Amino acid sequence: MIVIEDLHKWFGDHHVLKGINLKIEKGKITVILGRSGCGKTVLVKHIIGLLKPDRGKIYIDGVEITSLSWRKMKEVVKKFGMLFQNSALFDSMTVEENVAFPLREHTRLPESEIKKRVREKLEVVGLKDVENYYPSELSGGMKKRVGLARAMALDPEYIIFDEPTTGVDPPTAYSIDMLMKETQRRFNLTFIVITHDISSTFRIADKIAMMEDGKIIEAGTPEEIMNSKNEDVKRFLEAHRLEVIR
Repeated sequence: MIVIEDLHKWFGDHHVLKGINLKIEKGKITVILGRSGCGKTVLVKHIIGLLKPDRGKIYIDGVEITSLSWRKMKEVVKKFGMLFQNSALFDSMTVEENVAFPLREHTRLPESEIKKRVREKLEVVGLKDVENYYPSELSGGMKKRVGLARAMALDPEYIIFDEPTTGVDPPTAYSIDMLMKETQRRFNLTFIVITHDISSTFRIADKIAMMEDGKIIEAGTPEEIMNSKNEDVKRFLEAHRLEVIR
C-alpha cells in the first residue's frame, strides 16, 4: 500500500500541503476529491517522486521514498502508470505507436511481442482494429481508452488518473467510469483518481479522500462521506447538488 504521513510542502510563502495523512490500499480505487487548487495534483506529484516534501514521509510498499536518490526512485516509478487529463497522446504517432511507447522506452522486447501486447491492452479497454488511427481521428472517449491502454502497457501495480472524465459528455464519462471499475476489478490493480467530479467519484470509489486547502478533511467509504458530520464536507456536497442513485 501507499502510506503518507504528515506531508507538508511550501512554494515560497505558500503552504500548499498542510500535514497530509492518507493510506491508499492495494486492490482498491481511492479517489482524491476536491476543488481545483486544493493541492490534489501536488500531492500526486509527491507520490511519484516528481516533488520532494519539506516535511513528512511517503511509504510505497514499505519503502520510504522521500529520501531516495533519483536512480533508486526510477525503480519505484516503474510501479506506476499514468492517465493524464487530456490523455497526452502524441499527435504524430498512431494508436499503436502511442501504446507501444513505454514498452519501447523501458524494455528490450522484440517488436513482435510489443505488437502483441499493444493489441492485448487495446482489447482490454474495448478497442479493436484502431492501431493505425491517429489521435485526431478518435473521439474524446476513445482517446481516454487509448490513454488507459498506454498506462497499462508496462503492467504497473498502481495507475494514477488525472481528471479522467473532464472534457467528455455525461454518457462518455459514465462509460469511462464503468471501464475503470471493470479494469480495476479484473486485474486487481490499485487506482488513484484525482478529480472534482462528484458523480464519477461515487460511481467508482472504494475510498474517498476529500481535500480542502491542502488538507485531507475527511476520508472513508462513499457511504461514510455521504453521512459525514463534517460541515466542510456537507457544504461541498450540497454545493454540487450531489444525487446518488442507490
